[in-house]
Amino acid sequence: MGMPTSGVYVLLAALVAPSLVEAGVTPIAAHLFILYFGMMSMITPPVALAAFAASAISGAGAVATGVAAMRVGWAAFILPFAFVATPALLLEGSLQETVLAAVLTTVGVGAVTIGITGYWARHLNIVLRIVFVILGAVAIPLGFIGVPMLVHTLAAAGVVILAAGLSFSKPAKAGNGQAAEREV
Repeated sequence: MGMPTSGVYVLLAALVAPSLVEAGVTPIAAHLFILYFGMMSMITPPVALAAFAASAISGAGAVATGVAAMRVGWAAFILPFAFVATPALLLEGSLQETVLAAVLTTVGVGAVTIGITGYWARHLNIVLRIVFVILGAVAIPLGFIGVPMLVHTLAAAGVVILAAGLSFSKPAKAGNGQAAEREV
């Protein structure tokens, strides 16, 4: 609890990585898996040392800052599983597989982040947020789920089309002629 990332990595590399490799995970994927999860303690309550330091500087609540850090850093909880399930993300595979996996993962993570934060070129209503989260989650290629690559690609295309449409459309007008804005 409260260990620096390098110390956590050394401890997990000695205790956990051998078990992951023995279970069939490639060594590079196993070490990236434990590295990412080891560093997540910095933003995950109740430890959340980085979030607590930020809350002390900003004057915000410590737990609220930790929860906000988890909302923004959610992708770091998913990426370790993607490294294990999709070896192409670690440059293990053909160039085409690597590029496709990287693009799909980037689009998927971006879409889910848009859905979680609720903003893309303007504030989004709950329906659009849910659509972004679902399309983004489907776009991320996690090999152990067994979804065909075409489905991931179509979901990513849907995200791009939806994001482009929102980027070029104008926000709804309020009754007084001013653009409607949600207070944060």
